[in-house]
Amino acid sequence: ALILGCMRLSTEPPPPGQTRDEGAAVALIALGLRRGVTSLDTARAYDDSEHLVRRAIEASGVPRASVRVITKCGMTRPEGRWVPDGRRQRILEDARASADALGGHQIFCSS
Repeated sequence: ALILGCMRLSTEPPPPGQTRDEGAAVALIALGLRRGVTSLDTARAYDDSEHLVRRAIEASGVPRASVRVITKCGMTRPEGRWVPDGRRQRILEDARASADALGGHQIFCSS
């Protein structure tokens, strides 16, 4: 199995004077899937990473059932800082939001 980490595609600020190229991020993930990546690592706290992952899976032509998406919750990023938040309500909210962002697919939780 090959895993592609998607954090930097949505959390790194673009170079000065440039804007983030979401199309390029989607294209990169989709290319990875077509070339043999079987799992994508993302998280709610990675800004729009889950939306990019969903768009890339759809654009790749790879069957959704053959792609494993690993997402994480319990972390927030106020003003770009990483702040853990493992409260039950945060975990539930993050899991529901992840399912929506990723297209309503089934979420499996593990500890």
